[in-house]
Amino acid sequence: MSTPHINIVKILIQAGANLLAVNAEGNMPYDICDHEETLDVIESEMAARGITQSYIDEMRGAPEKAMLDDMKMFHQQRRELDLHVASANGYYDVAAFLLTCSVSPLIRDNDFWQPVHAAACWAQPDLIELLCQYGGDIHAKTKNGKTPIELCEDLSTKQVIATLVQSEARRRRLAFGARDSISQRDQSVSVRRKRFNKNGKYVKGVRSREYNVCSTFKSHEPEFDYLKSLEGGDGSGRTSSCGNDIPK
Repeated sequence: MSTPHINIVKILIQAGANLLAVNAEGNMPYDICDHEETLDVIESEMAARGITQSYIDEMRGAPEKAMLDDMKMFHQQRRELDLHVASANGYYDVAAFLLTCSVSPLIRDNDFWQPVHAAACWAQPDLIELLCQYGGDIHAKTKNGKTPIELCEDLSTKQVIATLVQSEARRRRLAFGARDSISQRDQSVSVRRKRFNKNGKYVKGVRSREYNVCSTFKSHEPEFDYLKSLEGGDGSGRTSSCGNDIPK
């Protein structure tokens, strides 16, 4: 384009030549055209095609953007691959670094393995725990439907996985409000036990306005029986503060 071959330019345009092609130096045809008549032909065709300055800028930056996108993809793939490798080899510090850099513990390779599968298969219990701390899925399945514990052959590592499974199940129950009555019952018992001295004898005069020991024991008969056994059942009336509510 630095020489005035206007007829060749017209032939190329008619053949559908790319008027915004960028060379190695980042220049387009109209950037390097010094011949006025040839430049008029190029710019007239650009106008006819509806090419705007913003589109020119976009096309000029396209090669750099494509390279940047490729670099980002390569970098992300490398980081993902590194987490699988670190998990399989027990490289704890490497895995911890990648996880703190927001690499997902749920990424999968071509076999649909997550890092936790690699750690389980090659008996890396510390890595399994680390991955789960960052949101790894201890129940994840491979392409063949295998979970981490099914891929693991090492007994001690299997025990770690089993413990994590139990802990997660417990957290899920609590998250859904599945608190059983045992905790509430234990709380009631602990309060009641404050009414006994270190020798297991009932302490008089510790009646609380906010706590009715009689009604509580009536609703928890085992605890009521426990109180009667501690008092010896001698009918001395040591529980007379409850009136006739206590069966004889």
